[in-house]
Amino acid sequence: MKNIIRKFTIPVFGMLFSYLLFSACTVIREVGPEEEKEKDALPPKVIDMLVLVELGRGTTNLTEDFGKIIGTLRAGLEAQNISVRKAAMAPMYRQSDGVVPIVFGENDPDSDFSSYADALLFYTRDAGTEFIPDKASSDIENLAILGANLDQRAVYHPESADPDAIAYFESAKDGFLVVHLAASPRRCAASDSDCTNIEGTSYSAYFTQEIDDKATWLTLPGKTGLPADKIVHAVIATAEGIDYDEFREICSNYPNFPATKLDVMEPSEKVFFNKFVDEIEDNGGTAEYMDLCEAMSKAGEVSLLQMSAKIRTAF
Repeated sequence: MKNIIRKFTIPVFGMLFSYLLFSACTVIREVGPEEEKEKDALPPKVIDMLVLVELGRGTTNLTEDFGKIIGTLRAGLEAQNISVRKAAMAPMYRQSDGVVPIVFGENDPDSDFSSYADALLFYTRDAGTEFIPDKASSDIENLAILGANLDQRAVYHPESADPDAIAYFESAKDGFLVVHLAASPRRCAASDSDCTNIEGTSYSAYFTQEIDDKATWLTLPGKTGLPADKIVHAVIATAEGIDYDEFREICSNYPNFPATKLDVMEPSEKVFFNKFVDEIEDNGGTAEYMDLCEAMSKAGEVSLLQMSAKIRTAF
C-alpha cells in the first residue's frame, strides 16, 4: 500500500522564527499506514506550550533554523494526536524590575505585532531592549518567575497599558510543554553556589515538588494546575562541557548541518541544562535534551519526531 502524504499546517507559532513575512508554515512528511493507525488509536490530548528563547542579536541569524525546529516538533505532536491550544513566547534571560513578560501570544486579539517574528525583531533591537532591560542571573530564573504568575500574566504590550488585560493562558488541560532554546553559553553551572537553588530549594526539586497533586511552580487560571510529570521540559541547546573547537567539530559532523551558523552559536563550558534534565527525570518529572546542532541538521527531523513521541508518553 502506498504511503499517505499528510500535510500538517502549523499555526503562526510554527513560524516563531523562520519566515519573517509569513504567518504560517507547512511541514510535509510521509505517514505510513501503520503510523496512521497508531495515531488514530491514541486518545486526543490538548496541551499548552511556552517557548523560552534568548532575545539577543544573534538570535535573528537563526530565525529559519529555530522556525523549522518548532514547526517539526509541532508536526510531531500533531502526529501523536496532541493539539496545542495556547502557545506563547517569553525571554529566557531578560526581565524588567523582576517581571518576566509574555512578549507574544498566539491569536492574541490585541497584539502589537502581526507575528512572532515581528515581536522577535522588535525586542532584539535597541528600541525594544529598553522595555525589558534587566537580565536574569541563571538559565531557569525567568521560568520560575513566570510560572508562578501565569494565572494572571497577560501578553505584554510594550507601548500601551491595558488595565482590562486578562491572563493569556487558560485553566489546565492535559499537559504543559516548556521548550528551552539556547544557542549561547549558559549563565551558570548547575554546581555554582549562587545558581543551584530557588528560594532555598534545588532547581530539580523546585520544578517537581507538588501539593495536592499539582506542581507548585506552575500556577494556571482558575486555581488549576498539573502534576509535575504532566509538565514536560524540552531543552534544545548547544552542547555543554566542551570548548569551541570540539563544538565546531561535533556540529560539522551532523549531516547537512549549516556550518555558517557557527558564527552566531557557541557551546557552553558550564554544564547546566544536561544536569537539570537528568535531575528532573530523577525526581519523577519529564524532560528531554537535544543538541541544537543535531536539531538544525538533516538528522533533526527524525530526532524531533522521536522527541514528540517521548513527550506523548507524559500525557
